[in-house]
Amino acid sequence: MDTPSKEDLQQVLQNISDLIDEHGKERKENIEKVFERIGEHFATAPASSKLQYHNAFAGGLMLHTYDVVKTMYELNNPVYGCDEESILITGLFHDLGKIGGFNEDLSEIIPMYTPIDNSNWRYKNGDRYIYNENLDDYLTHSLRSIRLLTQMNFPLTNDEFVSIFSHDGYFEEQNRSFTLMRCPYRLLKLLQASDQICTITEKND
Repeated sequence: MDTPSKEDLQQVLQNISDLIDEHGKERKENIEKVFERIGEHFATAPASSKLQYHNAFAGGLMLHTYDVVKTMYELNNPVYGCDEESILITGLFHDLGKIGGFNEDLSEIIPMYTPIDNSNWRYKNGDRYIYNENLDDYLTHSLRSIRLLTQMNFPLTNDEFVSIFSHDGYFEEQNRSFTLMRCPYRLLKLLQASDQICTITEKND
């Protein structure tokens, strides 16, 4: 996928704001408070580090997030029948940990990714970012998403917690539980399906 323009990313941000206005209910204010804390990092973070993955550019995470939320709503009614606000929350925050994590006093975000200079040999191999060594929490991005939301006192239902925590399925060691993967959480299945559809589409664009 080509790197979107500043105008394109501003439109995506507006589209996300519109989704929050439309589908945010009891926790709309909580959602807005999260974005007040992490907005700049969310708007500039990539979705991945390499060209062979997906959306490895500044703003890639925000674009992927919008695509996932939109796809979840498109798939929901004919198949899953999940709560609209829960779709909004899990779609918006499933990859939140890719922005990075808070420092010790929760005053600032330490980014997960550091851009690579185009003179670096890794750049020539398709790498665009490397893991930031200053972020030393050693968490998967899914678990970091949960940690960030907890640190910001965001209220999650059990379905939402499980869906964000486990959305990457067998790609993360924490999910390699036969019982969990056969669980009845429709919201998790909806998020997994939508995330995979969007990731594959973005990789192929």
